[in-house]
Amino acid sequence: MKKSIITLTIFFCVISFACQQAAQPPVREDIKTSTMRVVKYDNMYFFSGITGPNLDGSGYPEGITAQMENLMEKYRNALSELELTFDDIIKANVYITDIGDKPAMNKVYNSQFSENRPMRVCVVVGLEGDAVVEMDAIAVK
Repeated sequence: MKKSIITLTIFFCVISFACQQAAQPPVREDIKTSTMRVVKYDNMYFFSGITGPNLDGSGYPEGITAQMENLMEKYRNALSELELTFDDIIKANVYITDIGDKPAMNKVYNSQFSENRPMRVCVVVGLEGDAVVEMDAIAVK
């Protein structure tokens, strides 16, 4: 009888500990990759909005294609540092300054993803300086 009580006590202590561990909320982790800020929350990664200046810091190239290629290169680097890929992105918001640039933006954007592209919003906005495109994203691993 005494052995059964001890066994049950140990069992309930283990269950109680496991439930407390499972009930712990995820922790926010701020990450600075070589190209952008990212917030990790549980298995979700929230990428800050970035634009597409030249990677050497010499300003912005002319046109949305070049800026979008630079922007995607920054994402590729950040994703790689976090052991993620473009296919881990589930949602993206793209901001462009001219709706006429959308086909060229789509061409670069679509070339980065497999057939399972993320959900996306594309909005025409005003951006600072010579930027003509900005993107933020959410990835899940």
